[in-house]
Amino acid sequence: MKVISLRYFYFFLGIIINSFGIAFITKSNLGTSQISSIPYIFSLEYTDFSFGLTTFIFNIIFLLIEIALLRRDFEPIQFLQIVANIIFSFFIDVSMNLLSAFEPETLIVKLISLFIGCFILAIGISIEVAPNVIVVPGEGVVRALALVIALKKPQIKFGTVKIYFDITLI
Repeated sequence: MKVISLRYFYFFLGIIINSFGIAFITKSNLGTSQISSIPYIFSLEYTDFSFGLTTFIFNIIFLLIEIALLRRDFEPIQFLQIVANIIFSFFIDVSMNLLSAFEPETLIVKLISLFIGCFILAIGISIEVAPNVIVVPGEGVVRALALVIALKKPQIKFGTVKIYFDITLI
């Protein structure tokens, strides 16, 4: 039990780190990740909704799509994605608030911010996936799509589905 608890601790630590990386990337004002692009745009358009809240809403949509695609094959443990989503979305808002005074103006500072954010995000993703427990909704929906597509076209792999999914988000 201690080992599984430690694995979940690292998973959740990874998603908290990811949220800070995403905030840093977004604050660079040079764009954001594909998975965050739609929630970020919605948060700019609908100012009553924070970046974290719109991220939460979109991740819930991804989870519902995943459930619809997998039906009986959806593993109940994956409902923990809701908890992960709450923590992730909350810490996106915390991170954006912590960086609220940070407004890079020159291209070099923006590029440094982008690089730092990518570095933080890479560390967070490494920590998140290493425990191999649950997945976040953005990855879960792609896995579900890949499984459903593989039933009809086995030559199409997860990576290809991920690329197409990311392109549709952009």
